[in-house]
Amino acid sequence: MLKKIVRTIQSRVFFIALSVFLQLLILFTLMYFVQFSYPVFSIVMMVISWIVAFVVLNRDQNPQFKLAWTIFILALPLLGVGMYFLFGTRRLTKNARQRFDKVRHEGKGVLMQDGDVLDEIKKQNPQVHGQINYVLKNAEYPVYKEEESRYFPSGEDVFPHIKEDLQKAKDFIFIEFFIIGMGHMWEDILLILIQKKKEGVDVRVMYDDFGSTRAIPYRYHKKLEKLGISAVPFHPIRPVFSIIMNNRDHRKLVVIDGKIGYTGGINIADEYINEKERFGYWKDNAVRITGKPVMNMTTMFLEMWDYAKGITEDYSVFFPKYDMEKPSGDKEAQHSMGYVLPYADMPLDMERLGKIIYLDIINQATDYVYITTPYMIMDDEMGTALINASKRGVDVRIVLPGIPDKKIIYMMGQSNYERLINVGVKIYHYTPGFMHSKSFVSDDIIGVIGSINLDYRSLYLHFENGVYFYHADVVNDLKNDIVYAISQSEKIDLEFCRKRPKGIRVMMGILGIFSPLL
Repeated sequence: MLKKIVRTIQSRVFFIALSVFLQLLILFTLMYFVQFSYPVFSIVMMVISWIVAFVVLNRDQNPQFKLAWTIFILALPLLGVGMYFLFGTRRLTKNARQRFDKVRHEGKGVLMQDGDVLDEIKKQNPQVHGQINYVLKNAEYPVYKEEESRYFPSGEDVFPHIKEDLQKAKDFIFIEFFIIGMGHMWEDILLILIQKKKEGVDVRVMYDDFGSTRAIPYRYHKKLEKLGISAVPFHPIRPVFSIIMNNRDHRKLVVIDGKIGYTGGINIADEYINEKERFGYWKDNAVRITGKPVMNMTTMFLEMWDYAKGITEDYSVFFPKYDMEKPSGDKEAQHSMGYVLPYADMPLDMERLGKIIYLDIINQATDYVYITTPYMIMDDEMGTALINASKRGVDVRIVLPGIPDKKIIYMMGQSNYERLINVGVKIYHYTPGFMHSKSFVSDDIIGVIGSINLDYRSLYLHFENGVYFYHADVVNDLKNDIVYAISQSEKIDLEFCRKRPKGIRVMMGILGIFSPLL
């Protein structure tokens, strides 16, 4: 324990957190000094707090988000107003939005929707067509006929296939992860990347600087560049406060030659392949897709890369000639007549793509909805959707970790249990360890696999990605995997919720109210 504390104090994260805390402490101390020295300042702050609270309540935002901020602002005017302007807007800075707008403008129109595919889906299922059309209009990601897809129920299952495909790369390798950590998994990948770079392959690596800062050395991208690998940390964290640090790149992507793409819940660190035990068995998942749908994933990566690098480039040169011979892919890969739609979500506007896709799946379900997620910090809209689905007879099941990684966040999620269980929603704790996969499956026809958690950060703040499957074999594989996870899990009942001391339950309720502020 002592060694762990010492390592934490010596870490870059601790230094930066301490630096930012001291900056905020000095700022608010000065403001409070002025407030108590000049009584008129208190009156001014009270008026400002009411004005800000009025503005917050009239914004087009989530009601629970507005309620939490309004209580905070009115209860502690000086601190509340200051923190709201620092954290409450939940959008990128103006400069960052302009940079992203420029990148997106350069890439606009490179992805084209096949109208015949849309018409096919509309004839089969108008509701699914509406959801897919929403993604196309608001995020410009087309849907494609599936070529080859394969589902992997764990990190250790998918890892050998990622390495095998990386070794076959001929043109480019794009890697983008929230976490890259030193260890067996990354060392194996890095050796392949170094070799592929020597062969003339364009190798690019992007990682989130906050997510990876405790897992890799400081300025690790410089070390990669010395090895010939292009690399960039996303939104580098610095010991100076910046609003932009609140928006992280939570995506998980591997793109190879524009023909093969991997995504899912896994990051690149040994716990994700169970080479290292942290919270019992680490349950995750991943999916491999091939063919034209990979163009969406290529575009996602290039947008983030160009934004981080401050450049623009021609995306179309990274798209294979699909009228040529198609890649054979993995011989074990499955064939189906389904459809696949890789998509990305970003905090550039109020369009909560990832959340709306989840809500539509819940609202359209007629038989069942099964969900796996490491966190369940839901707003009222998501909770109401789950409750209404259960009330109309849908079998709603949610699988959460049996061993949590963040205990306070875990307790916040449990504040939702009782109201969900009361209406028939079934909640399970994955007994073997930590459930990290982020998946939805519904009615044997729809499945979503990706990086998007059921929490405020994923749904409102972070850059995320997922893949929407319709009538694909992956849907059945995903369902079977979740059913198996349920068989290994403990079903939570009302007694579990009510046996806690009253003080703990009250604290959980308070934490639930203010969860949108985290």
